[in-house]
Amino acid sequence: MPTIGDAVTRTKRLLSSNTRTELDAVETAISSASTSTLHLKYQTDGIRAGSYLSVGNNTIGYETMYVHSRNGEYATVQRGVDGSTALSAIDAGVGIEVEPRFSGHQIFEAVKDAIRALPE
Repeated sequence: MPTIGDAVTRTKRLLSSNTRTELDAVETAISSASTSTLHLKYQTDGIRAGSYLSVGNNTIGYETMYVHSRNGEYATVQRGVDGSTALSAIDAGVGIEVEPRFSGHQIFEAVKDAIRALPE
């Protein structure tokens, strides 16, 4: 049975069909919502001060982060921005979208709103 996470993935695919977003991944797992240092696996060039990052997946949920600074493979971020909530744990290898047109959190919220608006 499809989940809301599946709807987010399909919607993201449709919205991004003509564009490509830079991708990275979390190198070291984050075990606390208060962690503000992000260890980057691939050190994507597009991650710099002022960037927005969409982090998460269908399993753990979605979070938007704002990058305050970057030093090599580490970025200092503000967690849970743009209406999202900081995830309590993020596993190593979880994807990072750099400056996405629509963040995973934004799509998740829009899909929930659309479902709520369906007539009974």
